[in-house]
Parts: sequence; structure tokens; C-alpha cells
Amino acid sequence: MNWVLPLIAAYLLGSIPVGLLIGLAKGVDVRKHGSGNIGAANVVRLLGLKWGAVSMLGDALKGALAVLVCRLVGDSTDLAPPSAIVLTALGAAFAIVGHNWSVFLMFRGGKGIATSLGTCFVIEWRIALTCFVIWVIVVAITRYASIGSLLGTAAAGVLGVVFLDERPYQLLFVLVPVFGVIRHHANIRRLIAGTEAKLSQRGDSGERESAE
Repeated sequence: MNWVLPLIAAYLLGSIPVGLLIGLAKGVDVRKHGSGNIGAANVVRLLGLKWGAVSMLGDALKGALAVLVCRLVGDSTDLAPPSAIVLTALGAAFAIVGHNWSVFLMFRGGKGIATSLGTCFVIEWRIALTCFVIWVIVVAITRYASIGSLLGTAAAGVLGVVFLDERPYQLLFVLVPVFGVIRHHANIRRLIAGTEAKLSQRGDSGERESAE
């Protein structure tokens, strides 16, 4: 039970569809407009930069909270240090899985980038901040959120392996770009075809992501 309850809590926290809730509060179902994705990029297209930033922050915070819950349980119980680290890393993974395959959305969801950022920030904020800066720079230059996300998560995998000593955390940081590629498969196809919508394209200008 020391493991089950915090991991369930991490998954449920990750499953909260922040972007969808913001859209519904503003009278827009983000699943039916733009790309159809519940993440911050689609919220930016539909509701503007301010609400997109709120969506990203909310997704990051739920990931961070999930990790903190698991870390608190690990530190406050009789788990040995290696087990506490494993629980924390699993909590981060469960939060990302919750965002990507939310129980509240019939196991559909977003792409997990902001949630991954939040989980990684708690574990090693310097790596997370570096990856966020990479994302910002790439998106500012290319105007493609998908390219920024793919390169940012790839950096997380590399930096995690190089600079983290704990194997569970290394595996988690490698899992982040794996999830990123899985959830961006449709974006990758559109990038190759030259049909990917830029972040600056507003409204329903993007191709709907029917697989989400």
C-alpha cells in the first residue's frame, strides 16, 4: 500500500485535463477545434497566449505535485533510499501517463510535454530549465511547438543520462522523449509532409488529430 496509493494519486493528478477545463470555462471545447488536442499549444491557438501559458503552468504543476506526493511518501515511510527514489520516478511516469491517457477522457489525452517538465523540474530543476529554454528558442525560431517539444524532450533524455547518478531517474528522463515521440507521431508525419500547423496559426487552421 505504500506504493499503490501514491501512484494512483500521481496518475489521477496527471489525468486532470487542465487545457480542456480552461477551454470549457471560456466556452470552447478544445477537443472540437484547432488540432483537437487538450494541450497548451492548442489552447494558444484557440484562446491566446495568456490562457495557453496558464494551461502549460497547470499541466506542469500537476506533474510536480505528483512527484512531490510520491517523494513525501517515500521519505515519511520505512522505504529504503533506493526504493524511495524508484517510487518518486514511478510517480513522475504515472503522472505523464495520466496526462497522455486520462481516465477522465476515456484514456485519451495530450502529449505530456508540460507535465513531463513539471515532474523533471522537481527531480533536477537545472535539466528541466535547460530543456524549457531549448523549447522556447526552437519554437520562437520555427513557430512549430512540435519541433520544440521533440528537441526539448530529446535533450532531457541526453542530459538525464549524463548528469543524473540514480538509475531510476536516468530511466525516467529517457522515457520522456520516448513518450514524446509516441504522442507526436501524427505531428512528425505532418512535419515530413509539410502540413504541420504553426503555433501562430489561430482557430481551426490546424489539421485535426483524430488519434488523440
